[in-house]
Amino acid sequence: MDEQKQRYGLTHPQQRIWYTERLHPGTGMWNNAGTLKIKGTLDYALLERAVNIFLRDNESARIRIGVNDGVPYQYLAEYETVKLDFVDFSGAGKKKLYEWDSIQTQTPMPLIDSRLYYFALIKVSEDEGWLYGKFHHIISDGLSLVDFCNQVIDSYDNMLTGKEGQSVKLRSYIDFIQIEQEYLN
Repeated sequence: MDEQKQRYGLTHPQQRIWYTERLHPGTGMWNNAGTLKIKGTLDYALLERAVNIFLRDNESARIRIGVNDGVPYQYLAEYETVKLDFVDFSGAGKKKLYEWDSIQTQTPMPLIDSRLYYFALIKVSEDEGWLYGKFHHIISDGLSLVDFCNQVIDSYDNMLTGKEGQSVKLRSYIDFIQIEQEYLN
């Protein structure tokens, strides 16, 4: 990690997840995953761009966890364009797709100095596609999955109608960290 990056302590909820993960390493128990099913012909390149707009505009998705002398901390990674996996199940059937989904959801995510998310574009048929998203719970919860879906589909719809996705001022997770620390002090 670049030593110039600002380090922040883990919030209390993150500390609980951190310690529990230390007790149960190598499991997918902290994965929050969901699938956005979209009917109609998809523009997968635009959908990938919509996910990247989400990543650009949401600092919480760019949080990374580091460790220094056994003590965890978090820092923000700079935004980098992410190439999403594309998986075509149009000839394999939904049973294979559900098996893939189950395996992917249970696959543990590396926690230290890693992306804490994974996305895949899935072709189900010519008129149905899915966006699979998985986040580590240390940076997400059920509500943030809903926010992710809403923001991505809004950006996608805007781009389909010729409105380019603009940066949106969202709540800052760093502000939350600092507010919690001020309260605790």
